[in-house]
Amino acid sequence: MAKKNKSESKREGKNGSKGPKKFTKRLGTDRVYNWVDEDPKDAGKPKARLFLVDRMWPVGVKKERLALEAWPKELAPSTELRKRFHGKAVAGKKKARKLSYGEFAKAYRAELDERLDSGELDDIMPDLKDGLKKAHKKYKKGKKGKKNDKKALDKRPVKLLFAAKNKEKSHANVLKQWLMENL
Repeated sequence: MAKKNKSESKREGKNGSKGPKKFTKRLGTDRVYNWVDEDPKDAGKPKARLFLVDRMWPVGVKKERLALEAWPKELAPSTELRKRFHGKAVAGKKKARKLSYGEFAKAYRAELDERLDSGELDDIMPDLKDGLKKAHKKYKKGKKGKKNDKKALDKRPVKLLFAAKNKEKSHANVLKQWLMENL
């Protein structure tokens, strides 16, 4: 029997499946600007567990007006990849050919796989997985009718926030699919 390498064992679930787990249904993406509180005094518990997945802080957003669970920069595309996707010059190189969304997605998934294999994501992956599992369990309990139990009704999903204008061709969508396969 062939030995599994480190990356294969990290990506497989307990039953050996590589497909999305049920709890990942509570994972979504959205623009960060949709979650900014207008008045910080009104800032209560947001309707989702919010994770900013951009490498840079979004322009025009004050930190105190965004109730983040975490800002895991290690999940964002590298600066070089991001610049190549937008067709900007990378330091020390001529202006590179702009990557298509498909090329970007493939390169970004490769970066994420490399970071997972190197252990760079060991701190954030359990947080995301735990948040999703809790949301899934509480969502299921809430559906079964435990209406008086506040913890059971805490069915907040996990939202991956990004600043890009194009929702369909955002790195957050690639990240969401990658997480669904690797959590």
